[in-house]
Amino acid sequence: LIKESDSKGLQGLFNNAAQSWNHAFYWNCMTPDGGGGQPKDGSPLLALITKSFGSFEKFKDDFAAAGNTAFGSGWAWLCY
Repeated sequence: LIKESDSKGLQGLFNNAAQSWNHAFYWNCMTPDGGGGQPKDGSPLLALITKSFGSFEKFKDDFAAAGNTAFGSGWAWLCY
């Protein structure tokens, strides 16, 4: 899809396909208990966030800014 849309000047096709994929991926990652809060103290994820951003609060601010300033629907991913 990337090569085809790029070679034919159909960037909008790629953008919409990517947003559709992000949306489906997002819903498939949901858990019954939700989430979104600070990782548990001592967890590897919190240690990496603190190392990279300085604090969990700074991470939340930077992550929200990334989503709010991204093209399209405002998707931002944290890969761990």
